[in-house]
Amino acid sequence: MRAHPRSVLQPAGLIVAGLLSLSGCMSGGITTTTGESAPDTLAVFKSGEARLTCIVSCGYAWGAAGQHVKSLYTNGLWVDLVNEVTRIGHDDDLSYFYLGQAAERLGYEEAAKTYYKLALSPKLKCAGFINVCNGFDVPRLVNKSLAQMQNSRKTTAEKHDANPTNKTSSVELTTASPKKETISAAASTAENGTNSNAPGEVPPISVSMWMQILPPRNDELTSDWLLETMDTLGSESKALRLSKKYSEALIKSVQSTMLSEYYIEIENFHDAPEFKARLAKNLESLNILGITRSFYDESFKNLKIAIPEGTIRSSHHVNGSVFGKALGSRFSVPECKKNKYGVGYNIDPKTTCFEHVASSDTNPNEFTGYVRVLSAYDEIPDVVHGIYYYALLINGKLEGIYFDTGGIKNMDFVYGKLQGKYGVPSTKNLRIVKNIYGATFDVTNAQWTTDNTIITFLGATGTIDSGSVRIFTKNGLMYDRAQEKNANKENSL
Repeated sequence: MRAHPRSVLQPAGLIVAGLLSLSGCMSGGITTTTGESAPDTLAVFKSGEARLTCIVSCGYAWGAAGQHVKSLYTNGLWVDLVNEVTRIGHDDDLSYFYLGQAAERLGYEEAAKTYYKLALSPKLKCAGFINVCNGFDVPRLVNKSLAQMQNSRKTTAEKHDANPTNKTSSVELTTASPKKETISAAASTAENGTNSNAPGEVPPISVSMWMQILPPRNDELTSDWLLETMDTLGSESKALRLSKKYSEALIKSVQSTMLSEYYIEIENFHDAPEFKARLAKNLESLNILGITRSFYDESFKNLKIAIPEGTIRSSHHVNGSVFGKALGSRFSVPECKKNKYGVGYNIDPKTTCFEHVASSDTNPNEFTGYVRVLSAYDEIPDVVHGIYYYALLINGKLEGIYFDTGGIKNMDFVYGKLQGKYGVPSTKNLRIVKNIYGATFDVTNAQWTTDNTIITFLGATGTIDSGSVRIFTKNGLMYDRAQEKNANKENSL
């Protein structure tokens, strides 16, 4: 699958309505390499033949648009970036750098190389008498991008020679057609039912494209970083879809899904059925959009080349998850809506949300303590008695789950569920309890202990109609015991 909408895996849910094409845009100061006008901007851009021709007359327009263009670059709005750069057509190294970045991110590798080389020998340089590079060291960034592209191609070739059989993803996608499906074709298919209007093939997500999302420092390469980036890409995809940037939205959606799958591998969550189910939904959504297995597998292989498994450090060594939420990760459930007086909550049977147990407006990303999670009626876990359970947060991370089981009547069912997920318990004992009428009952208590997870099951607690399950990380258990110790100390005063 930070502040994690944790469901670690959010379904792609991306309904592509069309493809925002570059064709027909005003081409401003661009021509082809032969000096001809360029009415079809996309065809010229992706071929690497777009040439910027304006030097003096558009200088003011280029300067005025500087921050806007940089914002398009920063937010990864590659199609809009190309539109704006070609509309103005300013012939300088920064403009060609932008075109190179857009071409590389959209998969036009050869075109990207051409624009990068043009950025190294422009008619004008942004770092002139007055520096108007908007904070970019263009020569350094261009040379770095060219080197990364060269290294990724060499690495890919070497790996392909060593192992020409592509590894398939853990969940099957549709069988690839003889003609490679593409991001652009998928977007067009969703809109028109055919890919005949697709503006051209986009190759699988390249190693260099994956490397663009790497954090600044290697020590930040953690499984939590995978989740944060997955969330960011998912949010960007939704924003792009709303802005009708369907091609870019689909690319980010694919990347988000792949990071979800990679997270499952890194944290070894393959045995968690809720993770597998949600990943399957993600992949099914991509299938509907026309993403083939060959496209997915090649892109996923490039992800692992760019970020080898050995370089990603697990943020927490926790075995499994609870109700689809990874222990040790950021808590993702939204807070329930307050009532109009701001002193209580409204219950929405269609929404899973949390309530503060004590009055608190603390941001859940920073909160430490218990919150009460109310499940939507169609999402109530079958082992939970009632509609809510408690979650223990420590600095915004989920470190424990506690819920009532309903006691004796549900004891065997809940115990069976726990044993099915965690195996034979580390300890188990039976005890006999009596109700108020003197009837006796056999009660099962058990505990499972993994590397960093402790699961405690009490078939009955205060009464035969109440039982409990506590699933804590070691960090959560230490906190819970400390709180219990403090409470006992206060009660003894």
